Amino acid sequence: MSNYSNYYIDLPKQNFLYVKPDINVSNYFKDVQIHSWIELETTDFITVEAILWFLKQGFDIKPKIYLFCAVQNIVGPIHSDLCTYAFNFVVSGYGKMEWINPYNDSYNATKQYKDRESQYLRFSPHENDIILDSWDGEQGLVDVYTPHRIKTKEVKRYCLSLRTHYRKIKSFDDAVQTLLKNMS
Repeated sequence: MSNYSNYYIDLPKQNFLYVKPDINVSNYFKDVQIHSWIELETTDFITVEAILWFLKQGFDIKPKIYLFCAVQNIVGPIHSDLCTYAFNFVVSGYGKMEWINPYNDSYNATKQYKDRESQYLRFSPHENDIILDSWDGEQGLVDVYTPHRIKTKEVKRYCLSLRTHYRKIKSFDDAVQTLLKNMS
């Protein structure tokens, strides 16, 4: 494990691919303003070997996967996904995920979205927000409960986000410990 923090851990290199090669993700989004997502079939994007590997580790993965698109040169909204962790795979483009300690606490959140079986709590940006950490990796376990945002550069960023049912491995810390235990 090359990168590890309180908010992310890079997934280990394997002798298999996590994501199926030659996926044209740009076909899924026609008009994205800032940051958008759709829900798709996990088996259309994640390899059988990777699915079996996740199951062997004890992760009860969901049959649907999120595909996120963030346009170029943006600082996305600060938000919490209201679940604990996700396995993210950047499949095209570049971007950085930043974890934020918002100056405005959760009681001042601007909107709560409920769509496609996901919940999303959005925070108003403030000049006194504190960046706690950032990750610009390509495949990793990430904390999606702590408020975070995406920053992109000159190209759109497409990211697959694999979620679990959170039955056995409930927290981000438990997920990290499970990965570390099974890697040693």
